[in-house]
Amino acid sequence: EPSGIFAYYLVLFGAGPVIILSVAAYLTGLIRGGRSGHSRGTTRFLLYACVFSCVPILFYSLFGSLKALRFYAVMFPLVAVPVAFGVSLLASRLLDLSPARPVPQRAMKWGIAALMAGVILIGSDGPARHLRLRTCFPDAINRLIRTTAHDGTISSYIWPVVHYGWRYPLEVAPFTLWGLGGTDEWLAVDPALDRVTIEMRLALDPTMGITPDSLWNLQTTSMREFTDSLFSVPSDFYASDYFMCEQVVVGIPAFRRWRSYRRPEGNFVTMYRIDQERLRKFGGKS
Repeated sequence: EPSGIFAYYLVLFGAGPVIILSVAAYLTGLIRGGRSGHSRGTTRFLLYACVFSCVPILFYSLFGSLKALRFYAVMFPLVAVPVAFGVSLLASRLLDLSPARPVPQRAMKWGIAALMAGVILIGSDGPARHLRLRTCFPDAINRLIRTTAHDGTISSYIWPVVHYGWRYPLEVAPFTLWGLGGTDEWLAVDPALDRVTIEMRLALDPTMGITPDSLWNLQTTSMREFTDSLFSVPSDFYASDYFMCEQVVVGIPAFRRWRSYRRPEGNFVTMYRIDQERLRKFGGKS
């Protein structure tokens, strides 16, 4: 379905104020009789940047079935070109309004520069804050190494992999037969990461008749049969807007629903110990 998620991304990651300033600068030029403040070659360059960015933006927004952030990645630098020119144009026009005396003009110049820098820095804090979030798995693995002397492998992020091995209708817990390897001693489960992955994969084939809620309940219920919880560590990155924007494929409604999965106390990855004997008994039930 058509989606305005590209604009949603821009606002979410703080580009909204800067874009508004640049649009205001261009509009004031049109109101004044078409004076853009740029040469003809610069105007043509800006036009090309807008056209080359708008074509893929409109395609993925109106016709393309994938809305993930990666599909708009190339367009962000192209959009930044006219935005940067617009902000500089606005700054130059504000300087033209400053007094002619040297000292006030210099103060006005630094004041405008500080204002523009503040708008850009405050806006860019959104993605910067997301990218500073720590991922959970290094901490979880290091803690596991300190607390156990056993050898073995850790199974994690298995839901998208085993999706292609599931048989329908589901007869048994899917990851039990296809997801766990023979050397797996531990299982790392991230609620936000796994929940988003399940829904994303099911969205690729809506004819399966399986809901994310039912599959999530099946996963958690079956895990209790052969695992024991060891510890949990914070996993804020995989519950962040930045990561979810990279995963969403069907537009704003799904993204908003994924954001609602976040718990007030935060997201945590939990490390489980796999009891191989109980696992064999559980597999024998099928």
